[in-house]
Formats: sequence, structure tokens, C-alpha cells
Amino acid sequence: MINKCNILTKIVNINFLKNMKIIPLILIATLTITLLLPQGCTRDVLLSSDACEESEITTYSDIRNILTGSCGAGTTECHVTGGVFPDYTSYNDAMANTLTFNRFETRVLIKMDMPQEGWPQLDSVEFRMIKCWVEGDYQQ
Repeated sequence: MINKCNILTKIVNINFLKNMKIIPLILIATLTITLLLPQGCTRDVLLSSDACEESEITTYSDIRNILTGSCGAGTTECHVTGGVFPDYTSYNDAMANTLTFNRFETRVLIKMDMPQEGWPQLDSVEFRMIKCWVEGDYQQ
């Protein structure tokens, strides 16, 4: 006579073994995803409420490449000579007007909607340099 307990035990053991084969796959997938995800966040802005120190105050010449790369000829073609928006390729009257009325500070540092979504964003070092340029009264 067939022992029903033996059959049930065999079925449970087979299902247990099948599940044991899945567990390593789940672990490998989890580790792979965990290791790959942080690489997608390398351009996050680390916000700091700390005031810039005297040695950190930057000039336009210090941040010109950032502005060109993030706002102008390097990527967006928005803030360039002859464009619709103020030209940031040189320290000029159009740029000075934007700076005087705090539009630059509002859009870049407060609202943080510039550069616009879809364009390369400022990393934490670039953001800090621009913040210190603003705090230093936009030195040329």
C-alpha cells in the first residue's frame, strides 16, 4: 500500500528544491540592480545652505564654461549670441540685466528649473560654483 504521507513529503521536498533554485537568482538580480542604480545618480545636486567662504567666491571667468556647457553653445543653444534668451557666452548687458533683477538666481538656484529638464543638469560642484558666484555679487 502506498503511504500517503511519503508521497506528500516527496511533493513538498520537490517544490522546496525548485524554490531553492530561484532564491540565488533573486539574490543575484537584487545585487545587480543595487550596484547599477547608484551610477544613474551621479549628477545629483547636493544642496547646501552653507554660505560660501571668501576663498570660494567665483568670477564669471570661473563659471563661463559651466554656463556655456549647460545654458549655451555647448548643449541647449538657448543663451547664445543672437538668440531669443539673454546671451551668457560673455559678460554683457543682456546678462547683467538678468543678474540685476535676480532672474538668474531665481531660476537656477531657487526654482532649480534651469537648465530645463531634458538637458544636462548641474552637478554639485557646478551648482556650488554658481551659488558662490551669485553670493559674490556676480563678479566679472
